[in-house]
Amino acid sequence: FPSHDTNEGSNPTSVLHFTWNTHKNTENGGGAYIRNADPKGNQHITLSNFTMDGAGSGLPRSPNSMNPDGLPPGIRFDHVDDFTISNLEIRKVPGISILYLNGTHGILTHNFIHHSGRDGINGGWADDGSHHMTVSHNLIQNIGDDGIAVNGGSQGLSNTTGNLPSDFLIENNTIQGWEENPNGLQIGRGIFINSAENIEVKSNTITHSADSGILITHSQPSSYNPTTKKPWRPKNITVTSNSIQNAGKMAYRDWE
Repeated sequence: FPSHDTNEGSNPTSVLHFTWNTHKNTENGGGAYIRNADPKGNQHITLSNFTMDGAGSGLPRSPNSMNPDGLPPGIRFDHVDDFTISNLEIRKVPGISILYLNGTHGILTHNFIHHSGRDGINGGWADDGSHHMTVSHNLIQNIGDDGIAVNGGSQGLSNTTGNLPSDFLIENNTIQGWEENPNGLQIGRGIFINSAENIEVKSNTITHSADSGILITHSQPSSYNPTTKKPWRPKNITVTSNSIQNAGKMAYRDWE
């Protein structure tokens, strides 16, 4: 999608169906189901009021080592500023349902995300972190990894420049994990904060996360401050009025 583009369905029964379930096989379509036109940057994109129906099995697909051809995300935004993703149903995506990298001023709200192979909503790092994001009032059910992630330096990243994700509000989301591990591959936390700054996590309801209900942690060894040689650490994280039940009962430990 190019800059200044609005894509709005007439109602939730407007369905976009996608047929590929690997990331590298060009015969099956290849990469993300939906992405912005210019990976170097776009502005003012709105997605609203439709259903994304993926080609995944609806079961967990983790860890990455078990998926050598990669798993396509549902929506991938790279360097997108001023975007809104709202009132979508996203189901059976093989990989991460919503992945956004290096953007600013995004709103992700009132989406129903379920039966994805990996994360529900992931604000990742690639050369820069995302900033000034609101993730609110989303319902996330039966996914394969983290419900909501803010990621500045987890395993697989090599962040030696800083520019950590910052200024997020994560509130009033409901994250409901599998009550039983359906295929032995369920991993992930309800909410995962890695190497980020100025994050507020409040009034979320989390049940049956495979691992921690909320995990706040420093970067993995491949991401570090080149001056101090120490990992990037989270700063100014506020966690209030969240409800967590039945967390950490069935994690697959050889992740990620």
